[in-house]
Amino acid sequence: MRIWWTIALLLVAGTACAQDAMVSQVYRLQGWMNPALTGYIQHDYRAQTHHRRQWPGLQAPFVTTFVQAELKAWESGYDGHHIGAGLVVLQDQLGNRTLNQFEVHGAGAVNLAASHYNNWAFGLQVGYVRRTLNPDNLRWDNQYNGVGYDPSLPSGENFTASTRGYVDAGFGVVWSHDRLVHWRFGYAAHHFLQNRTLLVRAEDTHRIRHTFMWDTHADFRGFDMDYYALFMRQAGAQVIQFGALAAIGFGLDSKYTTARSSSAVLTGLTYRWGDALTPAVGIRWKQLGEALLSYDVTLSSWRRAVDYRGGWEVNLRYDGFFSKKRRRLK
Repeated sequence: MRIWWTIALLLVAGTACAQDAMVSQVYRLQGWMNPALTGYIQHDYRAQTHHRRQWPGLQAPFVTTFVQAELKAWESGYDGHHIGAGLVVLQDQLGNRTLNQFEVHGAGAVNLAASHYNNWAFGLQVGYVRRTLNPDNLRWDNQYNGVGYDPSLPSGENFTASTRGYVDAGFGVVWSHDRLVHWRFGYAAHHFLQNRTLLVRAEDTHRIRHTFMWDTHADFRGFDMDYYALFMRQAGAQVIQFGALAAIGFGLDSKYTTARSSSAVLTGLTYRWGDALTPAVGIRWKQLGEALLSYDVTLSSWRRAVDYRGGWEVNLRYDGFFSKKRRRLK
């Protein structure tokens, strides 16, 4: 199957703009989604890895891997202020490494308690991005001789470099309210520093990605629910996504301390507007960490091109405390 050549061509053509990696479980990678959420955790620190294999029906599917670590660097014991710090590493590539993007980002966030029920968080993310293109595996319109593809014909394209690296940055702000119901609303902008391109006289730079998010948490008898909605827009392309994740608890748990005795079965469903429906299942083990597996059921007309196969995602997360002293969870 050769349709993935078309995908590569669209991503690097002179009239296109490069797009960011996209995962269905983006709400699990909150610090990457919005830097203001870095360190916004109940525990002292969190480490997680996330892997996605998109469109395995193609000859060379997209493979995306995240590694993220974050912690509460400082927390006030009186007024609820805290400072978070984090690191995100991202590898995104076509299966045969024709297109490859590697990113390392450091982030910091300040959470300020405006009142007993309201908090403001501000975050900044700065990192290094390296984009690599191997043009030997690409086909261009100039290489068609009227009958078929002829690799001996010149492509007519002029590359400034096969590898480009640059510094990039993003920022975010989140307002959270926690009175009768806990909810958060946030905005983030990424890519406001870089303007690199791989083609001469091209527009394949990363345009600013605008992200609006909303989520809420609700506790019920025997289980709890997380709901979220997400809107992202970048260079004319946009994503509208919303979903829910239920945690059905089992085992005993202390209401007053962090005694790690209870666990939960996780089950959820995400819908990406006009694109995919994503069921998920996982487990939360004794408040030490979580594992979540999901699969994209492709709903768009693209499903025939990918042989009706969507994409697998797996997220592994570990949460911990620096001290073993038992404390009450918020």
